[in-house]
Amino acid sequence: MLEDLKSIGQVTEALDVVERTVRNIELKGDVLYMPELLRVNGDLLLTNSAHHEEAEERFLQSIDMSRVQGALGWQIRAANDLAELMVANRRFDDARNLLQPLFNQFAEGAETAELKRARLLLTS
Repeated sequence: MLEDLKSIGQVTEALDVVERTVRNIELKGDVLYMPELLRVNGDLLLTNSAHHEEAEERFLQSIDMSRVQGALGWQIRAANDLAELMVANRRFDDARNLLQPLFNQFAEGAETAELKRARLLLTS
């Protein structure tokens, strides 16, 4: 739903949905999906260059929460998004330092879309 809203230019509405959902999750204490929600929030914030620092913070929060939960898949996904932002800002070393340790945790030969994306970013 959030990606659909973003694709039709309803970013503000999508951000409102994210904020309401985050509040509900915090009230209920069921934080299982919070890392992905934070990552999506960061992605939505990237649509406005004035919010790139806030987007970076959301990606970092997502990575940290994913690490705590042991959700390596969500961790690499958020790290990929953050690394793309870093590469766009010519912070190549930061992107590599973020991604390489995560990438190394996956079994050799794993070929998920997120690992392919990470591999591509690591060669940037």
